[in-house]
Order: sequence, then structure tokens, then C-alpha cells
Amino acid sequence: MTELQYVITHGGLKPKRLLQKISRRGFGAAVLGGVAGAAASRLIRTPSVSAAGSDFTIAIIPDPQFLAESCPDNSGSYYTSMMQWIVANRNRGFTSGAHSFPANIKAVVGVGDCVNSTAGAHEFTSAENAWSILDSNGIAFTTPPGNHDYDSGPSSRSNLGSQFATGYFSAKNRSSIYGSGIALGGGDMAHWIGSYDSTGANTAVKFVISGIKMLILAMDFFAGNAAWSWAYNVMLANSDCECYITTHAWLTNRGTQFQRTDTYGPNLYSMAPAPYSNSAVEAWNTIGVNTWSNLCGIFSGHDILAARMQIHRARRLRPGIGNGFQ
Repeated sequence: MTELQYVITHGGLKPKRLLQKISRRGFGAAVLGGVAGAAASRLIRTPSVSAAGSDFTIAIIPDPQFLAESCPDNSGSYYTSMMQWIVANRNRGFTSGAHSFPANIKAVVGVGDCVNSTAGAHEFTSAENAWSILDSNGIAFTTPPGNHDYDSGPSSRSNLGSQFATGYFSAKNRSSIYGSGIALGGGDMAHWIGSYDSTGANTAVKFVISGIKMLILAMDFFAGNAAWSWAYNVMLANSDCECYITTHAWLTNRGTQFQRTDTYGPNLYSMAPAPYSNSAVEAWNTIGVNTWSNLCGIFSGHDILAARMQIHRARRLRPGIGNGFQ
């Protein structure tokens, strides 16, 4: 039984139109290559989708911290080049089986670690210069902080770096950029939904692209109970949307959900247990993220060689089922 058949049999989401000959390997290559969306939109269906419009792509940016720090030097020129490539190639052609389609890049989702060190004054400048290219070219984005976006580590939320606390990535600034909505072209829109507090640690945006409504929750590094409670309420208030979570740490390099004691897990950073922080296992099982009926995907980075996409296609899948395309 395939994962999709399992979902259908157990009352999960119903399939949309499928690309001919699309494979787990082919889709995984697209995700690991930094793009997702066009293929994903063919595999799942939520109440938001009655008839899909044009194919589209959401680009995923995994841990660009060293681009900010030293690639090729402290000028951050590779960082800006990456964003310029997205803009220049937003309509690049792709092929899957017998089907060809333009990338149609509409939005970008980050997974944190926008910088390698908040002590390097040039790093946040490099990050802002890079991400603002998307702002200037009508490509909406959202990103959570990673552990490297904290001053002296995330053992205290008060250590959140200034660019997420009050600067470019803060809720105040991002909400002002979104304004009454960002026009993505072709009638598609991006909307600011809100934030848990005044920082950019936990935020929510909504994309309406090709008739598909997508709620993107950007969650703090091993977020605490209160942040997850806020996110749950936002999800409920937007129950007509496919829901996606982007957070810095979710899967380990073994493809398993982070536990507290894992290498690079919460304990390594002296993060107090709940309600202060939750590992992925705790968020999934104890907080109850596994019960979110319209949750379609979780994006993460953090662990070495572990930047993967986790797809959950049913409300009560065991963690060992549907843990992503590898």
C-alpha cells in the first residue's frame, strides 16, 4: 500500500490530479534542489481546492547562514545572487514525465539561520540585502529564526537577534511590507495574518495562488507551548487553507523527528523543557500537531545534511509514516 493509498483508506485527504510518471525520487529531487509546490499541489487536496489553476512553485531556502558570513567573503554577494537567480528564473521551464511547465515561482519559504552569527555586523546586512530583493520584485516570503539567529544561543527567548526582534525580520516590519496584500501577478495574492508577539519568531502569512489557499506558519526554534497554542488558533481560523509549517528544526539527519536528547536537540542549547520549548516529537505528540486536520507539510533545516520536507497527508499518521521524500 502506498502512502497516498493509506491516507485515502483512513479517511485522509483526497487526491488531486496527478502528474503522469511523477515519482518519489523525482519529487524529492525537486524539493532537495530548493523548489516545491507545483508537484506537491498535484499530490494532495484540501477543502481549499476545488479546481486548480496554473502550476506554481514555492522555493525553499535551506540555512543560508554561511552565505551571510563568508561566501565568497563578508560582502554576501552569493546570498544576493541566490535571490537574484530566483527572480531571474521565476518562469524557468521544468519537465516531469511527458509534461512541461514553467516554474512560476510565486513565493519563497525559509527555514531559519538567516545568519551564522548575530555578532557579525555585516551578516544581517547581507541577509537583508538578499531577502529584500524578493520584496522589490513581488515575490512574497516568510522565514522563522534558527538557533544562529539568536544572540548567545536560544536558552532565553530574550536572546533573539535584533533583526528578528525589532529589525528587518520583525513582525512590525514584515507586516508593513505585506500591507494590505502583496500582488503576486495573475490575480494571486499574499497576505499578512499576524504574529504571536511583536517579534518575527512566530508569524503567519497566507498565500492565495492558482486558487489554492495556503497558510504558512513560521515557528520559532523548538517553540514553546504558548507559541504552538497561538499557531493552533490561527490554523483553526483559517481552516479553508492548506496549512504548512516552516521551522528551523524538525527532522534529524536520520529522517526522524527531533527528540530533546538528540544531537542538535533542545538540550544541547540548554533550552528548558515545556512550556519553554518542545522538541519535534513533543510538538507532534504532546502538543498535538499530529491532529491538525489540514496540515499538509513541514519544512525544516538545522541538522547537518538534514534539510528535508516532511509531508503529513492525514490527521493521525504515525511519525514513521509519510516522513518525507528522501
